[in-house]
Amino acid sequence: MGDGMTHVIIANDLRTGEIVYLTGEGSWTDEIAKARRFEKDTPDLESKLEEVGDGANTVVGIEAIALNGPSASETPVSLRDRIRATGPTVRPDLARPFPNA
Repeated sequence: MGDGMTHVIIANDLRTGEIVYLTGEGSWTDEIAKARRFEKDTPDLESKLEEVGDGANTVVGIEAIALNGPSASETPVSLRDRIRATGPTVRPDLARPFPNA
């Protein structure tokens, strides 16, 4: 049974080092709004983590992260993942806004 929170699968692109999210089509995107949503601790999330982990030729650091809020304003729960989603804290001019911003 899930914990009631929505989760996405996140990784680092090996070529660029950028944070990327798994889409519903199985590709990677740098836009959290396009990421496929999962319920935590469901077989679907666990099997997808294993599947993308086995074929990780283009990404590293694959993990599921929790999101807050209704789907229109979801943001990562942890501070670490919010920073990863928006970009560097020392260069605000390089930051990416959340989809609801």
